[in-house]
Amino acid sequence: MFSSSLAGAFHITKPSDLFQNFRALAIRVELTALGEADFGRILTEPKNALVKQYVALLETEGSTEFTEDAIAMLARYAVMVNEQTET
Repeated sequence: MFSSSLAGAFHITKPSDLFQNFRALAIRVELTALGEADFGRILTEPKNALVKQYVALLETEGSTEFTEDAIAMLARYAVMVNEQTET
């Protein structure tokens, strides 16, 4: 909570004026690399997941098989590509 004296310092300042000052701050965020389980979830869980799209495509050819082993292998490849492209 702002004290009354501190709040008074901003009484003529618009919020848009403050945001200009925040843009000058350098923000650095360090993320951890995605793992095999993460990529497996990305491939299968979203509403428009790639695996769901390919299952629908394969159904047009009479095949609906997409095994857990296949998904795990795709996730392993995704981890390898991710590791090779990190800088």
